[in-house]
Amino acid sequence: MLRSETVQREQEQAQVAALNQRAAELSGQLAEKTAAQHSWQQRESELEQCTRRQEEQLGASRIAATSLEAELKSLRGTLDDMSVIQSALWCAGAGTDRATGCRRPANP
Repeated sequence: MLRSETVQREQEQAQVAALNQRAAELSGQLAEKTAAQHSWQQRESELEQCTRRQEEQLGASRIAATSLEAELKSLRGTLDDMSVIQSALWCAGAGTDRATGCRRPANP
């Protein structure tokens, strides 16, 4: 009987050792997966911050573009006004251009 108890005890110890080894392996895998998950969460956070910064930059760019469009419109209006003034000055000169009915500046 002693022999069979010894064999049984050795088998139990072998099972305990195998279970401890498996538990250590699973613990290692869990640690790896936890580290990987933490890394992915950190990367996700970085990407969200980057997205927020890009959205802020896009908003600032839209505001700048709107401002530049308004300035361009104003400059085009000024250019149109100057063109009218130039035509008026040209037409106000001495002599008359028969084709346009405007007066040309006199030749010196």
